Amino acid sequence: TRTLDEAATSPPVSHLTIYCPHLPWTIRVEASSRHVTVNDVLVAIYHSLRRQLSPTEYALLQNGKDRDRAAQAYRDRYKRLRDGRAYDAEQSGGMRRVDFLMEKTRFGGLS
Repeated sequence: TRTLDEAATSPPVSHLTIYCPHLPWTIRVEASSRHVTVNDVLVAIYHSLRRQLSPTEYALLQNGKDRDRAAQAYRDRYKRLRDGRAYDAEQSGGMRRVDFLMEKTRFGGLS
């Protein structure tokens, strides 16, 4: 829609970096056209959080409690799926970056 095609910032920029205090990495957003749009931001967040969690990233969970909570987020994520193939694919795909958020999964916007 038109809103998704609007500039994500004022003034418009060609790229930006998103920092989230709940994640140990940043999310880089590149403009798909002249400037970064709202859609560019949402797509970058989605693709970043859907990436498989690397062993190095997993090691950033420094205590057993956080590792247990992230593992539970992973199990909860694939168990919500009703389609058998999607369930199997998500389960066998392993943990993803989104699981690092644990229960912090509501998007409240950016500032």
